[in-house]
Amino acid sequence: IAINSEKIGAITSRYSVTDKDYYSFTMENDGFVVVDLIHEALTEDKEGWNVTILDANGKVIFNDISKWNQPVLQTPNIGLQKGDYFIRIDADDVYHNSLVYRLILLTVQNTNWETEPNNSAGEADILQLGSTINGTMVETGVDYDRDWFRVSVESEKEIRVTFGHIKTEEAGKEGWIVSLVDSQGNILRTTSVDWDVEEKAFGCKVGAGDYYVVVETGLYFNSNRYILSVT
Repeated sequence: IAINSEKIGAITSRYSVTDKDYYSFTMENDGFVVVDLIHEALTEDKEGWNVTILDANGKVIFNDISKWNQPVLQTPNIGLQKGDYFIRIDADDVYHNSLVYRLILLTVQNTNWETEPNNSAGEADILQLGSTINGTMVETGVDYDRDWFRVSVESEKEIRVTFGHIKTEEAGKEGWIVSLVDSQGNILRTTSVDWDVEEKAFGCKVGAGDYYVVVETGLYFNSNRYILSVT
């Protein structure tokens, strides 16, 4: 599927076997993608289409399910590095529906966005002191997302981690957990951020070395864009 274009498809069945529709796309530069799956809305509240984004090695980056009565499934902004990826539409373990669907792929070049997968220290995005980065929590179908960012400190100092997001009016819902972790995996500081708290920050005195800021979902999943900075 070409960047910023759409395809028409349907999940067909033959001899009791349903097909899987794969679409390949290439990110020419780092940035983020948004995928829409659009179909006619039916009355039944059944899970009908699995929407999955995979990297070139087949690792799942995003997975969600579109229901029969859900005419539009839209992914959050999903940060990706330049490279090759796949979108898979299938009906495994859901209620097969042969309705025609529209698949729309939109991309935006942006070097200031986290890149999936960055779910561990070994996959962490680099975050320079004094800079900011954007990100989102995405669903993978198995576990919720964790975004890791590596920060290098040249000498002993107090660093400050600031996490901001689009505020919502629903109070008391813990949306994100933000932690500062050392290179051995020890948590130095951690805080939770509710949906209705627009920004939260904490400081920590550290020595020279590499550290990680880890953003993960709290009790209430929220895929709104967040902004992270370390100063």
